[in-house]
Amino acid sequence: MAPDAQLLIMKVFGASGGAYDSDYFAAIEDAIVLGCDAINLSLGSSSPGFTYGYQYQSILNSFATNPNCHAVVSISAGNAYAFDEEIASGLYAEDIAFHTGGSPGTFINSLCVASANNTSSTTARENATVSDFSSWGVPGSLLMKPEITAPGGNIYSVYGRTSTIAANRYGYMSGTSMAAPHIAGLTALVAEYLREHPVKNEALTERYGTRAIM
Repeated sequence: MAPDAQLLIMKVFGASGGAYDSDYFAAIEDAIVLGCDAINLSLGSSSPGFTYGYQYQSILNSFATNPNCHAVVSISAGNAYAFDEEIASGLYAEDIAFHTGGSPGTFINSLCVASANNTSSTTARENATVSDFSSWGVPGSLLMKPEITAPGGNIYSVYGRTSTIAANRYGYMSGTSMAAPHIAGLTALVAEYLREHPVKNEALTERYGTRAIM
């Protein structure tokens, strides 16, 4: 999406996988301090429907209202399918919102990204459909999540080294974790355009301008 962008990799997962909320929020703070235009989080809680933890929601709110923060944070929606497809296995006792996504994508100020099936086309994607695995719904905030969709189904992507796969191998993979980086790249391009062609409106910051255009 943005071939000339500089990438900053923030490691938040341990060798055995998994991370605390404080780990990836610290990474977001570091990215903002370093002046990143776009931040991608291809991660999320496996617990569906929880809108937020109050402490981390307040931190995300502070990012949104900080005039020195221009970064747009895109977060994968999750791959738990739609609620009506999961209902056969039983209702979620803790969730009255019928939402299959997890935090932080359910946070109010997050830009939550759904997956669309890759059409293998460089032309218009009017016929693209949302991937059946892509989480969606209305969490406790009563905001429709996710807000935006990007190609995430059947994406030709790099594999990391595993016990059975050598490094530097490519293959087709699917997930909202494929879609969220697409939005991060698009965010970088929009931010670059707005920087070169500023909007003459003091109330419209670069961050809000980028999100509004997207």
